[in-house]
This record gives sequence, structure tokens and C-alpha cells, in this order.
Amino acid sequence: MKFNIKQDFIEAVRKFTIQEGMQIKWRTNERYRARTICKWKKQGCKWVAYASKDREETCWQMKTFYNDHICPKKTKTELQIESGLQGN
Repeated sequence: MKFNIKQDFIEAVRKFTIQEGMQIKWRTNERYRARTICKWKKQGCKWVAYASKDREETCWQMKTFYNDHICPKKTKTELQIESGLQGN
């Protein structure tokens, strides 16, 4: 999956995780790469999403998406309030 800018990747991940009730944290958020993991990683959850700039630096490309999520869910409203996305 490709994104025009890094912020598009971040917003797509945020909206997906809110929809799914997942709690995440950003491990890497740098100029050329971004990685997010489940907050429950220490308890064994392997969920991860990673994207970086492509070689030509024309877009951002998702390189890794492991959607095996086994952790407790939060409600959509709780996650929207936490991330500041009320009403979206």
C-alpha cells in the first residue's frame, strides 16, 4: 500500500486501529520511516505496521503489516477521545 506523504500513513493507521479498538504506540517516527506497535507487545501481541519512503522518494510505502492482534479492545469512543479524532 502506498501513501503520498507520511501523515497519510499515520492517519490511515490511526483510523484503522480506532475502528478495530486497538491500542498502539509509535516506536519510530522519523524523516524516512515510521513504525507502530501494539501497546500490549510485552504481553505477546505481534501487531505491527511499518512504512518508509520509497527509493525514488516519491511516496511512502507500507513494508510490513502484521495484523495478528490478540489484545483487549477499547471502545471506538474511548480511542477517538484519546487520539483527538472525535467526530471523524
